[in-house]
Amino acid sequence: MTTNLSRRSFLFRSAGIGGAALLAPSLLAACGDAGSSSTSTPGAGLVRTQLAWVKNVEFAGMWVAEDKGYFADEKVNVEWFAGGPNAPTAESVVAGGTANVGMTTFFDQLIDGITADNSLVMFGTQFQDSPLALISSAKAPIRTPRDLTGKRIGGQTGNERYIDAIFTVNGLKPDYTFVPIGFDPQPLIEGAVDAMFGFNTNQTLILREQGFDDVTVLTSEFGLPVYANVLFAKRSYIDENFDLLVSYMRAMARGWQVSIEQPDLGAELAVNDFGADLGLSLDQQKQENRIQQELMQSDLTRSSGLFRMSADFIEDKVYPWLTASGRTNLPDLSVSFDDSILAAVYANGPVI
Repeated sequence: MTTNLSRRSFLFRSAGIGGAALLAPSLLAACGDAGSSSTSTPGAGLVRTQLAWVKNVEFAGMWVAEDKGYFADEKVNVEWFAGGPNAPTAESVVAGGTANVGMTTFFDQLIDGITADNSLVMFGTQFQDSPLALISSAKAPIRTPRDLTGKRIGGQTGNERYIDAIFTVNGLKPDYTFVPIGFDPQPLIEGAVDAMFGFNTNQTLILREQGFDDVTVLTSEFGLPVYANVLFAKRSYIDENFDLLVSYMRAMARGWQVSIEQPDLGAELAVNDFGADLGLSLDQQKQENRIQQELMQSDLTRSSGLFRMSADFIEDKVYPWLTASGRTNLPDLSVSFDDSILAAVYANGPVI
């Protein structure tokens, strides 16, 4: 089982922790912990869950569901495994049996995991639109795919696939200089790159805290629409624990519905309780929660409920650019995607 020390989410997202550009040693030690359980409910089923990142506001709705007893109401105990720089990939944790449910930030990473182990099945997604973005200076803004031509683009090694796909799906010949950088936006501030990959929920906020006038454009606006923080499990686990997963997702959905109405609550729970050892900034966490909640909602969620996914969207919108990025043998969604859990959750309508 390989660790995720250099995975893209660490390099992109660490800057959001506590408003700092670097992770403190204490935080590094905390990332990828052994897991913590919700308040134990006698006779309840246990769902071990591998999160996509550390226990911050990104999972505000889960913390609200814990705090308000929604999991207990559903007779579900949850053991939360934090992601982070010292954590293995969610795909490997679920495939190995340590966690029952995984959540992954990068859809293409999950697709690769499903290709390697076709027992993995996705059944819901937190984000309807990924927060992954290209960030540039307002003094030399990059607003369109054509603006990337001839530019120096910073990111982690491997991001070239995204850039090539942006050019390809927009009918342009790839023409850029790739600059390997970490998560610190300093190269953009100093002008060492013309644009960098980051998250509009993190790097953008850090830059603005420093007074940097940015232009942030989601990668979906460059032609790479995609889900993020996708939930998945083994097919055998879904088949054997269907009712438990319905209860688990119903509690989670209730928590997120409250978080959307009361965005400060989840931020406070992250800072003071679930992520109390991370040194999080309450102001930054409040900002992040408001931004991310916009990405969680779409016409689909408004009509069918939070966390819903569309196989047609994946086939028609996501698979074309994954193919343009060089991937082949993409999974058969009739096997690797299951909407039945959330269909049961929202049997009476999109609001619980």
